Amino acid sequence: MIAEILLKIRHFYFSLRGIHFHPESVISGVPIRSFRLVGKYSNIYLGKNAEIRSGCYLIARDKIIIGENSTLAYGTTILTTALSHVHGIHLRGSVLEHAV
Repeated sequence: MIAEILLKIRHFYFSLRGIHFHPESVISGVPIRSFRLVGKYSNIYLGKNAEIRSGCYLIARDKIIIGENSTLAYGTTILTTALSHVHGIHLRGSVLEHAV
């Protein structure tokens, strides 16, 4: 019963932050901020029964879609963009654009 209440609190908190998720997805961990995020919460999409375990590190400058029945295990790191600007070259997803 307590676990269900904590899950509802987490869903409410993360929905306010902008995460898109299926009602049956799980963001686990005792603290609400159980994973680290750089970027926008609104770039994260969780499918049915998808789970983000504590200790994950997400750089969500572009969309991260975690499909149905998928889990990001403890300590998983996902980078959508490693760097946003390097020596006059802008990195956007997998496309390199030279800055003029």
